[in-house]
Amino acid sequence: MIDLPKDKIGRQLLVDKIKYLIENLPKDEHFCLALDGKWGSGKSFVMGMLQNELESHSDEYIVINYDAWKNNFYPDPLIAILYCVLDSIPKQKLAKKDLRLVLRAAKQVARDKIVNGVDFFIDELYKTGGWSSVCAFAMEIIKLVIKQAKSSILDNKLFDDYKSYQSLLNESLAVLNALTAQKTDDGKQRRLIIMVDEIDRCLPNEQLIVLERLHHLFAVKNCAVIIALNKKAIYSTFDNQYGGNGIEYLRKFFSYNFIIETAYSTFLRNLVKDFIEDINNSKKQDYVYTEQEIEPLITALLNEFRRISSDNGISYSNRDIRNYFEIFYNIWAKDK
Repeated sequence: MIDLPKDKIGRQLLVDKIKYLIENLPKDEHFCLALDGKWGSGKSFVMGMLQNELESHSDEYIVINYDAWKNNFYPDPLIAILYCVLDSIPKQKLAKKDLRLVLRAAKQVARDKIVNGVDFFIDELYKTGGWSSVCAFAMEIIKLVIKQAKSSILDNKLFDDYKSYQSLLNESLAVLNALTAQKTDDGKQRRLIIMVDEIDRCLPNEQLIVLERLHHLFAVKNCAVIIALNKKAIYSTFDNQYGGNGIEYLRKFFSYNFIIETAYSTFLRNLVKDFIEDINNSKKQDYVYTEQEIEPLITALLNEFRRISSDNGISYSNRDIRNYFEIFYNIWAKDK
C-alpha cells in the first residue's frame, strides 16, 4: 500500500470510474486508458489511490508498476518493463518438490518453443501445485525471456530485427496470457493491471519508444493498462520528430481518455480550511476561527497566485501550491 495524503480535490470519483471499467472488463478483453494532465496536476496521486484500492484485492489483481523515468537507463524499455513484471508477480513459497517440478517445466519450455509450451505446463502445474506453482513458473519463464532480450540487445545487436523483437514479444505475451487465464479460488477472473507513470520526465524520443513497447507488449487478455501522461507534450514531440500528426498517432493507443484538471484553487482552499480546522481543534487554541473569517485569507492567496501567474506568464500546478503551502505552514509553526 502507498502512504498518500488526504484527497483534497475530490479525485475519488475519478478513481471509482476507472475501477468500474476494470471490474467490468469483458473476459479475454483488454484496454489502455490515458490519464491526461499537465505536470503537477495530480496524475501520480490518482494512480496511487487506484493502486491502493486494487492491491486491497491482491488475489484478483496482479498490479504492475512501471516508472518510465526511473527505468530509462536500460538500452530498451522492454527489459525494464519485464523486470517490473517479474517484481510484481505474487511471490509465494513452494515446497521443495513443487519447486523442482516448476524448474523442470521451465527448462522443458526453454528447450521447446516458449509460445507453444506455456499453456500446457501452466495447466499441469495448476493441477498439482495451484496458484503458487503457476506464479513461480511464470517468473522462471520471464527470466528466460529477459535473458534472451539482453542477449539480443547487448551482444548480437539483433533487437532491431523485426523477427527477433517479435519473438520476444510473443514469448512475453504467452506467459502473461497464461497468468490471466487463471481464476481465483472463488471463481473471479484474475486481471493484469499495468500502471505506467512519469513518462513526462523522459526525454522526448524515449517517450515515444516507451509508448510503442507498451502498445505491443500489453495486448494481453484480461489486462488493463493505465498510463499517466501529458498528451499535449507527446503531440509536440511527435510533430517535431516526425512532422506528422501527434493527435492521430496517439489515437491508436487508448480506448479511454480521462483528463485531470489542475483545480489548484480548490486544492488551496481545502488545504487552508483543513489547516484552520486543525488550529481550532488544538487544545491550546483559545480563539476559534469562523469560515467567514478565513474566506478573505483564501481569496487573498488566490488573487496573489493569479497576479504572479499573469505577471510571469506561468500557470500554477498542484505541486506548486503544495510547496508554497508547506512554506506557509512552516512559518506559522515557527512563529505561531
